[in-house]
Amino acid sequence: METTLTIIVLVVAALAGNLLIFTAIRKGGRQREALKAAAVERNWTYRHTPATGGKAARTEIGDPSGDWRLTIVRGARGERGSGARYTTFETGRHALPAGLAVLGPALPAQTARMAEGMLGSVVGSMLGKLLMGLGTEAASDVPRLETVETHGTDRGTLMATPEATQALDPLIGNPDLLAARDGVNEVQQPIVLRGTFGMSLRVRKALTSREEVIALATLGQTLSAALDIAES
Repeated sequence: METTLTIIVLVVAALAGNLLIFTAIRKGGRQREALKAAAVERNWTYRHTPATGGKAARTEIGDPSGDWRLTIVRGARGERGSGARYTTFETGRHALPAGLAVLGPALPAQTARMAEGMLGSVVGSMLGKLLMGLGTEAASDVPRLETVETHGTDRGTLMATPEATQALDPLIGNPDLLAARDGVNEVQQPIVLRGTFGMSLRVRKALTSREEVIALATLGQTLSAALDIAES
């Protein structure tokens, strides 16, 4: 009797586990269909690449002209590395001839100094790749980042290499950027980067809802336009 009961419990547990997996797959499918519909409505491109061979799933949405691209990366649970789940908005416009500037959430002065020290260490380039999604060339600038005064505790924390200290000035205090940070955990607030690659926004979260994705794509285009106006 006891053995039979144990078998029944194991079978029920297995069925429950499979049901949870099936529900998650269906939910993910509905979310992707909603994103695809949103892209079609706005004449954006859409492509989804499922996770395979240990590689993370990727969803790419972009402007047909190639002006910008938004990428959602969702690694499998247990995949190592803090960059396994994130969303980026990227545009090749506004590329700098040299250097790097990073505008992140507002941090206490002491915390900002600690971050500067960590990025300036021997692991700075690696952190640039993992936390900021930078390529090898741009990541090599990370150890040279220094904190720059933004004249306001709510305007974000700006770090830049010496030749790029003014690269993100037009975006400091931008109302749309401040609104995107309001009420959001510091870890998941959008980070703005500008370097030889252009400009990018990065959120350390794999966005799933169409509202979140549209909001980030709109914010990226808004900030890009702000740089256009300031530098025209």
